[in-house]
Amino acid sequence: MWVMFFRDEKAIKKDTGKMLEKQDSLLEKQDETLSEVNGLREDLKSYMEERFERIEREISVIKEKIGVF
Repeated sequence: MWVMFFRDEKAIKKDTGKMLEKQDSLLEKQDETLSEVNGLREDLKSYMEERFERIEREISVIKEKIGVF
């Protein structure tokens, strides 16, 4: 009886260890993904700010040419 209990306990510890390793791996991947997403957001933000500034400058030039400004 005790031998069977010991085997079950050993198997549970082994499975728990594997589960914790997988959990750690997933947390690392989650951190990597968050880092990549944040980097992409910053890149997109910079790009969009530059684009809007250019569009605003072009609109100002157009308004000057048609006499609205």
